[in-house]
Amino acid sequence: MNLRLFVVITMLLAFGTPILAKAVDVTRAPVCDVAIDYIGTTPTMPTPGGTFDLVIIVSQAAFLPPDGDIGATIFMSAGKTGFTETVVLDPLDFEDNESVVIEVKDMVFPTDGYVRFLVSLTGSTDRDMYNRPAHPESRPYKNNTKSSAFLLSTTVLLQNTNGRSGYWILDQTGRPSEWKGISDPISDWTVRDIDENRVLLQNERTGAAGIWQLDDDGNPTNWFFVSGPLPGWIMRSLDGNKVLLQQGDGGAIGIWTINEDGSPIHWQLVSGALPGWSAQSLHGDFVLLQRGEGGPIGIWELENGKPAKWQKVSGPIADWSAKSLDGNCILLQDSYGSCGMWELDVNSKPSSWIGISVGIPGWSVLALD
Repeated sequence: MNLRLFVVITMLLAFGTPILAKAVDVTRAPVCDVAIDYIGTTPTMPTPGGTFDLVIIVSQAAFLPPDGDIGATIFMSAGKTGFTETVVLDPLDFEDNESVVIEVKDMVFPTDGYVRFLVSLTGSTDRDMYNRPAHPESRPYKNNTKSSAFLLSTTVLLQNTNGRSGYWILDQTGRPSEWKGISDPISDWTVRDIDENRVLLQNERTGAAGIWQLDDDGNPTNWFFVSGPLPGWIMRSLDGNKVLLQQGDGGAIGIWTINEDGSPIHWQLVSGALPGWSAQSLHGDFVLLQRGEGGPIGIWELENGKPAKWQKVSGPIADWSAKSLDGNCILLQDSYGSCGMWELDVNSKPSSWIGISVGIPGWSVLALD
């Protein structure tokens, strides 16, 4: 019942005589609002690259006029490709002021990064909430946009100052849900990166490097020799059959293509010396760089192994170090041990922050996969 009408009826009952009240201008009554209550998927955590159903629940915030039409547009964004899929739905059919469940079948889930769904309800009505002509003309519905995100980069590699290493498996909100130890302390060896079930390691004294193959429990099962002593060079990142190297902080940058047994078969010089800058991570044709600790962060896009485009991510961020790039996520850690991820938009600008953990003394987060 309309509040004004309720008040008038109550006063009539109480006093027994008509009470003058301002009439309701039905031609100016608000049009109906709708709200997106839920966005989810079936299955709850889709398989990267697999199909899934998107489930959306929409409810009314007021009575919907019979001739009011609501359509829905769904955008799915992932990685650095921006909005990759758009679905436009037919007008929704509300009955008896109930919620409507929308199911979009057989959408294809991206393979990595942070996936975000943006659902936008569109439409207007020339009727108000009393089913009278609205004034002055059709009005759009309100409360009509909602987004939901799912994390696909689910592994964070860590190493303790004593040499112990392992990795976190993250849930879809970015929180650690499981710990898997890789090794007890290993003197003089540093884990550099993780790519699926492989871990890149380098000897701090000699520069020699190799790759551990891990089983499903995180235990090393095979060792692949990559390189003998390589003084002055740092193995920065492992991505498929590519290894990113840099000749010390600020030095030349290059990429090895390796065989299945880890042996290098091709060298590509990416850049000469880059004083003050560290190449931190390789993901596809993108290289993450940062100038010193807490300095500006940016991404090179490569063409034929050479920088073709520079994308500035941020200016200086005191005490924070960019650690790894995976899809549209950058892993960062501050000097107190806290860590998290930036979700990047299509222009490589941070669009949201995903906190992973507060300070973890003695541990360094190294890579995201």
